[in-house]
Amino acid sequence: MKVTYLTSEGIIRSLHSAFNMHINVMISSNRIRGMLAHLPSNKLYIKEYRGTVSFHESTHSGTVYLRKNSDKLYRLARKRYLETLLQTIELVCVAGCDSKAFNRQFEKLAKLIHQYAKGNLDVARIVLTNKQYNWLVKRYKQKEFSLEKNQTPLYTDNGVMIRSKSEQNIGNRLWHFAAPMHYEEQLQINVMSLVEELEANLSDMHQRKGSLYFYRNGVCYWNVPDHLMYMNLSGSVWHTFNYRTGCITIYPDYTIMLIDGSLLYWEHEGLLLNFTYRANATERVSIMRICGSIDYDHLLQTTELESNNRQILDEIIKKEIIPQIWF
Repeated sequence: MKVTYLTSEGIIRSLHSAFNMHINVMISSNRIRGMLAHLPSNKLYIKEYRGTVSFHESTHSGTVYLRKNSDKLYRLARKRYLETLLQTIELVCVAGCDSKAFNRQFEKLAKLIHQYAKGNLDVARIVLTNKQYNWLVKRYKQKEFSLEKNQTPLYTDNGVMIRSKSEQNIGNRLWHFAAPMHYEEQLQINVMSLVEELEANLSDMHQRKGSLYFYRNGVCYWNVPDHLMYMNLSGSVWHTFNYRTGCITIYPDYTIMLIDGSLLYWEHEGLLLNFTYRANATERVSIMRICGSIDYDHLLQTTELESNNRQILDEIIKKEIIPQIWF
């Protein structure tokens, strides 16, 4: 299946949800004004005739047709989108999200997004920041996996092959709300200071002889006492330790880029009744927070209870993700 990105319907749905959450009008307005300051001064004129949408640049001397793949078209389209979005945000401060005035203004915003889609523009390129969009469409290193014999592949609604039904459920709801996401993107975390501290402590306690770590068939193993043998458990993230870089490699289930350019990680922990799985999951999340400096606002954790309930997933996405994507 071909991987597709954001749809106009998903973007409108997500924006509407964002407006129904608590938003800081001043911060959002200032952010959008800062983006508008870097866009062209001319305006975009949209012409719709017999079901065909065309785009033109409005100048003092008239209008100039813009080719669908031109950079100028996308810059002007983004400018008009941001201006309409700014008007919608400022109306929230005056009238609130339940007023008729807001509804009329949001309909203008939705109509504009639909026109972009009808004109065969890449809507994601217009509504996302340059950093968000370039990150979304780039090729990235993903964790490799192969299907077992007679195993039916699972895909999200936008065509990403995934490992489990629970991850499929999460991916589908993120896609439903047009979240810019990657599945199992490689994340390298420098743990050298932690390793050096462990090595010094073990040496002081005379609990280690010889090298702290060694490699066998490309996998790192640790020369540690029994109470630290979890570092050698099958599937442990410590197996990926690279002494040259001082890093271990982690593949969070979903990575999402927020409007400020920071990344939010979603880790789904599905086999918590399995001791080894639970130990590895706890270790992985602890390393992400301690060595990766990933705070609680940028790390989501769910279990089977949440992943099998669409309503709960939607509430998590609306509360924790959507307000941080758009403005």
